[in-house]
Amino acid sequence: ARKTHAKHYLPALILLGAELGASKQELLDLDWSRIDLDRGTIHLRRDKNKTERTLPLMNRSLEALRHWREHLDRERTRKGILAKSDAVFCQQDGTPFQSFDSSYRRACKLARIKDYHFHDNRHTFCSNVILAGGTLKDAQELINA
Repeated sequence: ARKTHAKHYLPALILLGAELGASKQELLDLDWSRIDLDRGTIHLRRDKNKTERTLPLMNRSLEALRHWREHLDRERTRKGILAKSDAVFCQQDGTPFQSFDSSYRRACKLARIKDYHFHDNRHTFCSNVILAGGTLKDAQELINA
């Protein structure tokens, strides 16, 4: 992911998918007001089933989000851009990304990973819950809670 043109934001997206089981839409809808970088927490909202969950951020996800935020702030300051939204994953002017599929496919291609879709990160998260001693029900509750 760090070898693509999306090197500043794509690592955060991938890590949030794999470490929190976040869906693509949860991440595309995410605002900075829902992330506490000091406390290391994130508040995700699922529109699909109208549920919300507050989760601790793992160190890699937290650092990737900090890097993305610092990059956005630095570029906006350098170019004199005022963001028109609080979206986390957005253009420098604050326009939220509609998708990141092409960047994700490019990263998979560079890593020589075939047939791995972003949604598969949710499966990775659930597998990790089970490998850590959780049950299928635990994984389901964590991903949907």
